[in-house]
Amino acid sequence: MLQEELDLHNAIDEFIRSPQISVDELFDFLLEWAAHPDSFTDYTTRVIKNLSALNQQLLNELTPDKRFHLVKALCVGVKIALSLKQWEYMLGREDGAWYWNNLGLFFSSLHSLIPVLNTLQKHVSEIDQGFTGRIIYLEGPSEYSFLELLHFVTRLLYFDNYYFVYGGKGAQQNLVYHIRDKNDKGVRVDFSYDGDSNFSTQVMKLQNQVNISRIFRFERDFESAFPPEMLASALTAYLKRFKDVSSVVSTDEVKVLLTAQRPFVKAVEGRYSIEISKPTLGELLAMELVRLSESDDRVLQGEGLIANTELSRFLRFIMDWPEETSGSDNAQKNAHQ
Repeated sequence: MLQEELDLHNAIDEFIRSPQISVDELFDFLLEWAAHPDSFTDYTTRVIKNLSALNQQLLNELTPDKRFHLVKALCVGVKIALSLKQWEYMLGREDGAWYWNNLGLFFSSLHSLIPVLNTLQKHVSEIDQGFTGRIIYLEGPSEYSFLELLHFVTRLLYFDNYYFVYGGKGAQQNLVYHIRDKNDKGVRVDFSYDGDSNFSTQVMKLQNQVNISRIFRFERDFESAFPPEMLASALTAYLKRFKDVSSVVSTDEVKVLLTAQRPFVKAVEGRYSIEISKPTLGELLAMELVRLSESDDRVLQGEGLIANTELSRFLRFIMDWPEETSGSDNAQKNAHQ
């Protein structure tokens, strides 16, 4: 740790010992420890004044450890605000074309903001992860294609997440490094996996090595989470496109396939003598959900016609909502049947 960082660390430790911190005290601390003495002083003073007024009450409500992270985040925030002001001048000056002559890629050094932004996010994540990034780890390409197409078609913000496909149980060691990197940057990590992959033990080990906020376990696998009627429609569309335009898969046939001991897609491939592209099947399942939403738009919130199904719970996990829907959803579902 650099000496200046150590000095700031000790100063924050001392500052947060006070039972109650006033707006003026927070203002004075940030002015001393985060502001530049010469550059854009009026601007920085206004920033600190606003941040102090907005965060003083929260600061006094937090536990000591979270108090530290809030004050550190405020210090970092002031420095970022100053950097943005400096960049505004550097890039927006009237004589910029002359001043930066033959240095067209000068703007690319904006990437130097990334480490300090990661630091800000890390400290904020220790206070409230609702204000940080989120990444959802998915086991296979089917769910990724399903969610990506679902967001593309519906444009619903709660499907607009960053997804990472880790590829199954053999990826555990790489997952440790990948998730730890996200932890270090303050990014919230959520995780889903197939129940039939014998991955549960590895997930428990993973949780002992890294921080995972929320976990979704499919009872079997992603495809098996769908109601048989939706699977039948998606498989029919798949076979018509890639095998025989006269193909029709019934709900009863799907129910039989769901009883097989092997993964659902493998059972389908054996039954219909065709190799299934999981990403394509995921897209067709997304389109089935969108089609269903035309008669009941609540399905896009995991409610209505799909309430209390495994698909419903998965969608609500993705949306970061409680996985179980209310009892009224069941009544509404039954009313449609």
